[in-house]
Amino acid sequence: MNFIYADTFRYIITNQISSNGYWETTDWNDGTYCLRIRAYDIVSFYKKFVLIDTTKLNVTPYDLHDVQLKNGLHGNHNPVIDTSLHCMNPQGECASCFHHGDERTIEISAYDPDGDPLHYVWWCNYGYFIVGENPVAICTTQENYVVYQAPISFWNQDHLFVDVCDNRGGSAQDDGWVDVFSESYSCICGDINYSGQVELGDPVMLIGYLYKGGPPPYDPIERADVNNNCAVEIGDIVYLISYSYKNGPRVECCWIH
Repeated sequence: MNFIYADTFRYIITNQISSNGYWETTDWNDGTYCLRIRAYDIVSFYKKFVLIDTTKLNVTPYDLHDVQLKNGLHGNHNPVIDTSLHCMNPQGECASCFHHGDERTIEISAYDPDGDPLHYVWWCNYGYFIVGENPVAICTTQENYVVYQAPISFWNQDHLFVDVCDNRGGSAQDDGWVDVFSESYSCICGDINYSGQVELGDPVMLIGYLYKGGPPPYDPIERADVNNNCAVEIGDIVYLISYSYKNGPRVECCWIH
């Protein structure tokens, strides 16, 4: 490749590219460039310097289109996380809190503004990630989800992290806490008064807590976040009453916050 010119028609001499080479654009600005390639076979070009019976190679010209150039590391945009770390299927997997040793599928939603492929690096403080049949403390996946195993020890919280990385050094990070309880501890989503079921006493207790100085919901307090918006407020009362008495949508406490 001999010359490249931008829309200003200012010629830029590139590095010479062999059949196994590459075009070095690390220090170039983002933009649209028109490529002009001068192709020739090296045997014909140097024929006067080589043996007379050397066979000439055929060169086929190709038309090149404008190329959208995304600069190397200097012009790379970091991935964007558009949905925080959460359980993959809240209704199916997160309707009750994490118990010691539980396995849940955790996911993150992200995209790269440059369209680069992404990979995900996961780690946590006390639990594990299941890769194949082996639990590991840190792992890398090409998918945006991973199977997390809650710690089997006495820890009542674990801190999860994920790095979302592109293939040119860009990255973004998200994290979340999970509440982990013993197997005997009941933490049914919406069971605010710890009665073992969702019933009339739950919205009554929540109203008392929010507006009358009453006792807070039993640990974990996320059991009262029935609309799964990461806050315990009036919307949870409305949501809980609708679920219990008006066939409203199912309560969803994700237990990651």
